[in-house]
Amino acid sequence: MKPSDSPLVQKIDEAIDEKRILLPSFPEQLIKVRQALADPELPIKPLVKIIHTDPALVGRILSIADSAAYHIPVNDLSLFQVIQKLGVGTIRSVVYNHCLSQLFNDRRFKKVNEIASWARNESLEVGAISFVLARQYDLGDPSTALLAGLIHNVGALVVIAYLAHQNSMVLTFVQQQKLIRHIQGYFSIKVISDWNLPEPLKAVAEYQNQPSYKMDKPMNLAHLVSAAQWINRSFKITELPAVDEHLQHAFESLRMKPQLSQEDKDEIMEQMIAILKTIR
Repeated sequence: MKPSDSPLVQKIDEAIDEKRILLPSFPEQLIKVRQALADPELPIKPLVKIIHTDPALVGRILSIADSAAYHIPVNDLSLFQVIQKLGVGTIRSVVYNHCLSQLFNDRRFKKVNEIASWARNESLEVGAISFVLARQYDLGDPSTALLAGLIHNVGALVVIAYLAHQNSMVLTFVQQQKLIRHIQGYFSIKVISDWNLPEPLKAVAEYQNQPSYKMDKPMNLAHLVSAAQWINRSFKITELPAVDEHLQHAFESLRMKPQLSQEDKDEIMEQMIAILKTIR
């Protein structure tokens, strides 16, 4: 059954249409930053001025710049200079991660805190592995890969909001995990469209929702995130997860093999942990 055919998806869609559940939106203080980042011609100076209005975001940017991943001497530079060195792509990832951190930690999710924490960790882990794969295998811009991994399961926020509103619906943690994995792609498309993210990032959500999804533009980013998800699962279980034909196609398009050597896995995990320390 396709996610869109699920009776539960239809119920959640109805709740969204009736505004009983709202699609996750950017925190008010970040909307101007998001709008600024959407303009490829925007000079850095106005962007810095907007970022300065959010001390927590400034702190995140400086912390990342000062991390082992970048080694930027933040004490000797202005915020303008730090952002110049990091690049707009990295700043975009930092901003969206800052937003996701607030959304997944919404106080209204207290009732479903365990599953919200799990989904947030999935976002961070897949984002970090996507970054590592892009850099290690020369699969495109690592900061864009990081962002794609971070937002791959943003639709989980919609499902979590629905679960938090239910008084009679009781699911075990494992059942909640399965539910989110099955239908999050459908709602990720809605959220990413609402956030006006570029088409390659929307394709990541489309591919999560329907692995056979095809488009005229290259699918490398969607395939990269799928590979990162598989690798992340392989870290957590003793046997390698199954590789279906769509995942096999994703690996082949990236010129990678799912049968990673233990040395490769160890290196990816080591780098993933380093990135997680930077972006958490």
